[in-house]
Amino acid sequence: MANLCTYRDYEGHGTHAASIASRDEVKDASFFGVGQGTARGGVPLARVAAYKVCSPAGCTELYFFAAIKIGVLALWEKEMATSLFLALEQL
Repeated sequence: MANLCTYRDYEGHGTHAASIASRDEVKDASFFGVGQGTARGGVPLARVAAYKVCSPAGCTELYFFAAIKIGVLALWEKEMATSLFLALEQL
């Protein structure tokens, strides 16, 4: 049973949504032979950070806000680390 103690996406919704947002091209894609062609995500070069916010008990605003805060902080920390690395290279 799915719970908040694992990062696994047992229902597949988060994985599916992330693949729509950012996905490399897939040649000869189809849905059971229908719609044959090349599939790609909306923004193939995007970087996606996915956070699990729901449990079997449901989804709360607190979980959504916490995930957004964690994502923003992670992005900020990465940018700060990159800036610090580039500054140190100049020394």
